[in-house]
Amino acid sequence: MSNEPAFPHSFQRVNKNGYNELEFTPGMSIRDHFAAAALPMISQVEDAHGTIGEAAEALGIEASEYDSKKHWSALVAKRAYQYADAMISERNKANQQPIQP
Repeated sequence: MSNEPAFPHSFQRVNKNGYNELEFTPGMSIRDHFAAAALPMISQVEDAHGTIGEAAEALGIEASEYDSKKHWSALVAKRAYQYADAMISERNKANQQPIQP
């Protein structure tokens, strides 16, 4: 997993004593950003979730307990983070490769 910030930024504000202060916020993580980027595809492609049994297993429940109205959002979120983790893994592999001349 990567907690590397995706959109760090700083801003200036006036503190209670009237002095300007510079504050930094890390923004969302790269993992959150990648998961958000995967959401449109995942939510549109029903095949991305497999069978009801596979969907239930991904959520740690029995297939007989799976209710798409109740569990769909959790399943989509879980799949989004699985895609994000795969993207981070590939990104890390690419960063470890020597640069070809």
